[in-house]
Order: sequence, then structure tokens, then C-alpha cells
Amino acid sequence: MSIFKQYDIRGEYPKEINEEIIYKIGRLIPRLLKSKNAVIGYDIRQSSKPLFRSLINGLSDENTKVISIGNCTTPMLYFASFNYDFDLAIMITASHLDKNSNGLKICSKNGVSLGYDEIGKYLEENINKEFKKTNKKFNVKNLNIFKDYSNFILNNFKKTKLKIIVDSGNMMGYLDVRILKKIANIKTLFNKPDGSMPNHLANPAEEKTLKIIKKEIKNNNYNLGIAFDGDCDRAGFLDEKGNIIRADTIAVFIYEYLYKNLKIIADHRCSKALLEIGNNIIRSPVGHSNIKKNMLKHDAEFGMELSGHYYFKKFHYLDNALLAVLLIIQILNKENKKISELIEPFQKYFPSEETNFKVKDKDKAVWKVINSFKNYKKIEKIDGISLYFKDFWFNIRKSNTEDLLRLTIEADSKEKLKEITKIIKNLIKNL
Repeated sequence: MSIFKQYDIRGEYPKEINEEIIYKIGRLIPRLLKSKNAVIGYDIRQSSKPLFRSLINGLSDENTKVISIGNCTTPMLYFASFNYDFDLAIMITASHLDKNSNGLKICSKNGVSLGYDEIGKYLEENINKEFKKTNKKFNVKNLNIFKDYSNFILNNFKKTKLKIIVDSGNMMGYLDVRILKKIANIKTLFNKPDGSMPNHLANPAEEKTLKIIKKEIKNNNYNLGIAFDGDCDRAGFLDEKGNIIRADTIAVFIYEYLYKNLKIIADHRCSKALLEIGNNIIRSPVGHSNIKKNMLKHDAEFGMELSGHYYFKKFHYLDNALLAVLLIIQILNKENKKISELIEPFQKYFPSEETNFKVKDKDKAVWKVINSFKNYKKIEKIDGISLYFKDFWFNIRKSNTEDLLRLTIEADSKEKLKEITKIIKNLIKNL
């Protein structure tokens, strides 16, 4: 399978991604983008530093001036890109994936993400070219952006007495914790950076990674629980009882208390609860580029994806998990109520998690499911196909990044959710 994905570059180190591949990518990018300067950051994975050295060698051999911001979160790299006006920004990370994976997130000016169509296809077509190395020693300048980033993020946020527990997963969350400690009482789990990920995968989308933080919350008195992914572009939220809060519930919460009557962009898989609270909810296909494109088109204040990405106009329409956390803290501090009480009105439906199916013929599977349901009230084709009925709806779509079929269901009752889930799973199973 190719390392050049829809939105980024990812693969197993060193089998798929290694120093040689990264050096070549460093040579190729400036040839396409004509970039004269670049800012590079990297996560704490054990392979990130060696890949960083290869990347700067490749870029420098193309006469691109390189600035390093060292270990950072992906939102910090975005900030460096737009705040200091770099032509090119590259983050070395595999985000929420395991310790044996690594990759690149590539951005042009102002943190605009470049995916397969913009750069991946070109890299894939040219990666087997041979390049002559100069073997020069390059002087890479270091730039410490933490103070500027912290001041930017904390602007207008006041200190609170809220007690919050944060699980960094031994990855880049420790940097966001440093900022959070300036406004709240923070207790940490696995905050020491360790690229071997000795405790659990830094992926809040997998419930098993939240086992320890859930236990800590239940045994202690916390107002909120936070779990960051590996590069901190996503965050998972837990209430004061240790219950996981879905990303669309967080989005409803933020919209209701902060962005009422302003336009927001929502992942098309979001709950009906979000759509029911205002007329300014505009739904979008899944994916960073789709959300940002629609935010720009509609001049939206806020955007969200069910995967836990939150996008903000004030952050140049880019995703920033820390900013979402700070907004939730601000609301809790102002309302002086438990978060479970505040979000209860928005949790009236019963959604499934997105379920993935490996099938040989994805198109056949989609149409078998769709043709098995009659008398639907509405059909949508924002991303895949969604069918709406009186007491449930579902979306079935082909993955943009993997060889998978994805299914999301929401119903008015647990019983209905269970019934429809069983029907659709059997349809796909018996292809």
C-alpha cells in the first residue's frame, strides 16, 4: 500500500518510510512548490529525529532555507507557518498511529494542508528518481515559538479553579499541558515524553486507550477529563463521571454557548442534535481539506469532525485541539455547573460509533445496503449515501484513506439502533 495518503504521508518505519525516502521527498517538494524557506517540527517518536535530519538535508540540497522549531504539536507548526510567514511547513508525525509508524504533514503558506491531489501524487510519481547528495554540512536555525504560541492561544482566557485531568499518552500533549496549567488546576497522566509509548497508544478515538483516565476520574473529583492524540490535533473529552463525550456533543456545546447564530461547519456524520439547535449548521464531507474549504466558502466561525478535530476561524481555519479544550473550560467556569448537566439536553439520540468493514467490492456492498431500505424520508449524498427515516438514519461511505467501507447509524432509541445495526451488518456479511 502506498505511503502517499489522501491527506498526508504515512507508513511503517523503516520498512515503508525511512531516511532515504524522506531525503528524496525533501528534494522533490521545493521543485514543485518553489519554496525558498521552510519550517519543520517533529513529534517525540524515536524515528522522528533521524527523519528530520534527512529531510533538512534534502531541502537544503535544493537551496531551501530551513528553520527548526523542534519538538512540537501539529497546531504549533500551523501557528509557525502563518505567524512567521513561511513558504513551506512540514510536521514529522504519524499522529495517533503506533510507535513503529511515522509520516509527514505538508503545508504551504498559512498552514494550508497539501494532500494527495496537491502534492502526494507528484511525490509518488517521482519518488524513484535518483538524486546526487552534496554531503554539505547545513546550518539549520532553531526557533523557539512556545512563548508566542502560548500568548496567542491564551488571549482572552482567564484563570479558573477547575480541576482537570489530562492524559498525554507520553506524546506531545506535555506541551499543551504547560499551557493549560496557566489557567486551571491540572493533574496529568503519562505526561513524560517517551516515543516508545510505554503505556498506551495516544489515540482517544480508541476507547481502550481511555481505560486509565476513566478510572482516575471515577475515583477522584475532576471537572473534566482530556486525552490528546500523538500530535495534539485531536482531543477526547470525558465528563466528571468518566463518561466519554462524543465530538458532535462537544460541537453542540460550543455552538450553543459561544457561537449561537454564527455559521459552523459540521462533519456530515454528526448527530441530529446539532442540526436541530440552529439554522446555521452547514454539513461537509469528512476530511481536513473539505472542512477548511467549506469554512472559507461560508465564512464560518467553527468547524468539527467526528474524529475529534475542531477548526477555528481565529486559528486561520485550522484544527486545534487545545483551543477546543480552552473553550470548554471557559464555558464550565462561566456556567458553574457539571459538564454532564450542561450537555444532557444534547444527548437525546442514540448514535453508533463509525463501524469499518473490509469488503472486496465496496460499490456492490453500498448498493446492496441502500436497495434493501425502502420508504425513506430523505436521501443525501454529501459523502457516501445517507438515508433518513422517521426514527433513525444511517450513512454508508467508502473510506478516503483506507480500503474500508464505513457505517454510521443514529436512532431515536437503543432498541432501534440495535435492530438497524444488525440488519446492515448481516447485509454486508452476506455479500
